[in-house]
Amino acid sequence: MKKFLVILLLFVPIFISAQTIGKDTTIFASACENRIPYYLPYGYSTYGPYDSSGLYFVDTIFTTLDHSQWEVVSLHLTIYKLIPKYTHAFICANETYAFGDRLLDSTGTYTRTIIAPCDTIETLYLTVNPVFYHTIFEQICKGESYTGNGFTILANELQTAGTFYYKRHLFSSCYRCNCDSIVTLKLQVNPPKETTLYGEICRGETYEKNGFKENKEGIYRKKEFDINGCDSIVTLVLKVNDPYKDFTFNHEICEGNVYTANGFNIDTVPGTYTFIKDKFTDKGCPDTVTLNLTVLPNLKMSLSPLDEICGDTTNFPIKYNVDTGKIDSIFVYFGARERERGFEDFVVRNPAPNNKSIEIPLPQDVIPDNYSVTLYFEGRCGDATFTVNFTVLYPSSVMEQRWNDVIVLKNPAYNGKYDFSYIEWFVMVAGNWESIGKNYDKGTYIYTENTTLMKVGEAYRVCLIKKGEYHKICSCPLFPIQDIAYFVYPRVDSDVSVAVVSCCDKSIKVYSKEPIVEMDLWNVAGQMIQQKRYAEVNNMIKIDAEEGFYVIRLTNNKGQIHIQKVIVQ
Repeated sequence: MKKFLVILLLFVPIFISAQTIGKDTTIFASACENRIPYYLPYGYSTYGPYDSSGLYFVDTIFTTLDHSQWEVVSLHLTIYKLIPKYTHAFICANETYAFGDRLLDSTGTYTRTIIAPCDTIETLYLTVNPVFYHTIFEQICKGESYTGNGFTILANELQTAGTFYYKRHLFSSCYRCNCDSIVTLKLQVNPPKETTLYGEICRGETYEKNGFKENKEGIYRKKEFDINGCDSIVTLVLKVNDPYKDFTFNHEICEGNVYTANGFNIDTVPGTYTFIKDKFTDKGCPDTVTLNLTVLPNLKMSLSPLDEICGDTTNFPIKYNVDTGKIDSIFVYFGARERERGFEDFVVRNPAPNNKSIEIPLPQDVIPDNYSVTLYFEGRCGDATFTVNFTVLYPSSVMEQRWNDVIVLKNPAYNGKYDFSYIEWFVMVAGNWESIGKNYDKGTYIYTENTTLMKVGEAYRVCLIKKGEYHKICSCPLFPIQDIAYFVYPRVDSDVSVAVVSCCDKSIKVYSKEPIVEMDLWNVAGQMIQQKRYAEVNNMIKIDAEEGFYVIRLTNNKGQIHIQKVIVQ
């Protein structure tokens, strides 16, 4: 549906004749669209019916007996449209929802009529959420208190081990989440545990199992936590035997490999170990052939999601996470298409262990497009290969803010020499990009009549398809500035009200009380597209213009200037 912005400038031309026109009269009236046609009171030659907004001639009334003077009566009629309103609401089963003078408590669709100024039908879609029941399973150790999930149970209430049940109500104010719920806590109280271990070592060795680190014969006790996280008393009875010989070897292997040198055959998980060769003396002690073996973990890693990449940056990071293992080198490879666009292969040797990203340089004057890069991570134990697809976005500088209510897409002379066949505008709403217009209805600009709509902190972007291509690439976001203080166009102001401009049918019509001698017209990109100087007296001019956003400046024969914004649709 096309929208028309009509800017009415009242310039009354003066006609000289034998008769004199008196003061004209305009009747201003309005009506709702469901209460038309509209009629004037009887007494006028044309009293109705009227069924659309507009300026109508009503009557001519002679004000003198000799009909030498008269006044023209006009009707300025505004028809208001009915605007429906839709509301979605959520409540809990034990709540009510106020809808006008009604309190609702059932899921359903409800309507009511609002008078302001025309009758408006409001439709409410109400959803009533049920109450839920939850069971929580927790464990504590004997002698502890429990204070989780809204429960407070002191240790003196739990004198014995066992399973106990408690209930409470859980309330939530989130209509889309759980409503009032019954929460049941199943609490397991675990008792302490006692364990006795027996160990033997050769003299000069250290017993390093089960959390102990002892090299002398004796009985040792320690407190630790069992599988339930409770206190556990572990007793170690350690015997020290005399060794026979002493040989030591230090080696490293990768996870999954088997160490078979020096008479050993060892396959174990990553860690550092000490092994003794299987040869014993008559006292049960080995010949002390000691192997200090370090099993290195295999390389296991992953990549993090990419952030947006703007075409005016010099590089962008690809972040990675190393779960196990160590990276020795990172090889970066590009395809033939990427290398033609200026991307280059490179290698990073011995990256720092605390470095968790690799910087990918962007070519100078990189072309916004979809690209791909292959990363090969080489480690001491294993490697990993990833192919990363990424998109270089147009920089936000392809757009520019004009005044508080206009954002424009720059033309090829100013946007990097790009010519586009498709344009779609987006605004960030609640963390998501929402479309607000494509090229067939918004063109190369966004315009809002309410200048407070574009606020500091809002983000706008444009998605584009270059001529001759079929895939869409978006721009990085632009954040508007309120009360913008610079003007690329002429300033929109006037030292006198000399003209009224109306626009329709791909043209701009100007009516002036004083003759117009100069006219200048700019487009939204700040380019002057028309400039005329009138030698003859012109109280009315018509300017052909395509659909779009313009700034017009008019100068009359007294040197007075009028400047204003105009939309042609």
